[in-house]
Amino acid sequence: MNPYRMPKPSAGILFKGDFCYADHKGRIDDRAGVARIRLTSEYLWVNDNLSIPVASVLHVGDVNGKAVSIVFHNALSDVEEGVILAGRNWFGLRDRGRSYALVHRLEEARRHAPPLEQFAERIRDQSGELKLGCEVCGAKPANELEFGWFFCFGVFPIAGAYQWKPERRFCCAKHGARACFVNNLVTGLVGYLGFPSVLVAPYRVWRNVREMNKVFGWNTRATVLNTLVGFILPAAAVGGLVYFIATR
Repeated sequence: MNPYRMPKPSAGILFKGDFCYADHKGRIDDRAGVARIRLTSEYLWVNDNLSIPVASVLHVGDVNGKAVSIVFHNALSDVEEGVILAGRNWFGLRDRGRSYALVHRLEEARRHAPPLEQFAERIRDQSGELKLGCEVCGAKPANELEFGWFFCFGVFPIAGAYQWKPERRFCCAKHGARACFVNNLVTGLVGYLGFPSVLVAPYRVWRNVREMNKVFGWNTRATVLNTLVGFILPAAAVGGLVYFIATR
């Protein structure tokens, strides 16, 4: 199981609360949604896309007295990553007390966590090779990828909606191609329903295909299929509709 994408815990919760995502200056990003975090003795669950093992946390700090910065070591990619969270109360206002409570609880959990080296041994062997397999089927080799689906309706931002929903996966080539297909299919169905969708959706589709090929190497069949379902078919449908209306 991918330790950086664990299920939302329902037991053993040490701390929970609603938080917003913030930038490096502590400014809240309302477009990023709400993080309904859950902290256990083993990991900090941020969202369906990210859980942070407590043993991997390198630093917990304050951001201008407005937010909490959590830096952790991602043993899958062997790099440092981070997330910045700002507490909010029931009225939607910034709650510094909730942020300080998270810092206190997380630091307390860190004191009882195993050393980072011991945690890293569960992920990689002495030669540096990953021990973990695909989070879907367990097959090896597996790699971490990020795919996403794109939605646009109406004319954004005048009267419409716009969303890019990325998701990270640790999977084998088979399930990586499948995840790319699903995200491109969703983009093909709901990503061309407004403006600037006709400009953005093709890029998002190709971004998914590029990610797949970058990690697992070029696969002509998977590339053609994923490009077709996410770009060519929707573009052809839109073009056909415009042609039908223009020639009536």
